[in-house]
Amino acid sequence: MYMLSEEYKRQIIDELLGKEAKDKGFKQEYIRKGLSTNYLGLFKRIVPGKSQGFDIYEDLIHEGKISLLCMGDSISYTYVDEFSFKEVISKFATYMREIGYKKMDESLQMKTFEKDDIALFVDSYINFAEKFFAKNNIDYLIKPNDLSVLLKKELEELFEIEFDKAKEILMEIAGTIAYYSLKNNDKVTIDKKENWLIITIQKYSRDGYPFFKEHNILYIIYRSYQMKNAAIIEKIINDVIGK
Repeated sequence: MYMLSEEYKRQIIDELLGKEAKDKGFKQEYIRKGLSTNYLGLFKRIVPGKSQGFDIYEDLIHEGKISLLCMGDSISYTYVDEFSFKEVISKFATYMREIGYKKMDESLQMKTFEKDDIALFVDSYINFAEKFFAKNNIDYLIKPNDLSVLLKKELEELFEIEFDKAKEILMEIAGTIAYYSLKNNDKVTIDKKENWLIITIQKYSRDGYPFFKEHNILYIIYRSYQMKNAAIIEKIINDVIGK
């Protein structure tokens, strides 16, 4: 593979995507590099009462794989040289122009969790989980598949309910996943990052290299509710308990 310097990669991103992002109110923030991920661009904007962002990052385990994460959706391509890297960034720019920015603008019109809601969830996610356990006469020893069925059913019942009436149950669902993963996987930690509750799981690549995967669980459940798609439940349950 033809090696590109980090500085040149960022220059390409700035040229092909950065100006439009800036026009939309986004600023590029700090760059961080982990064991398995190299963040080439973190774009953030602050709008009244909310923070929005999208990330461009490179997979250090799978050479040449680069991804765009926006509003919970991820698209990925592979590059092998300067030309194909520019092609990938151009595709990301087109995606943001045609889909990403519109989704972000539309989301500003939707009701969502306010800062006080998020703070309450961070402080009380175990209480929300215990409420769900009690309501369904279960505990954290329930089998993953059985829990997935219960959580999916609970989430699907909220699809036609307005957010203000649904948000406490959404917190119960998210809290249950967080607490269940913590109790059933010793590779899981629960942390507060940028005011949100983050589930972090230590995993290993096929080559045996450790890496960390993060889930902003309340936001994930909120997005599933907004999109009326409960399919993520089973996937995330299996992921957080190490399957």
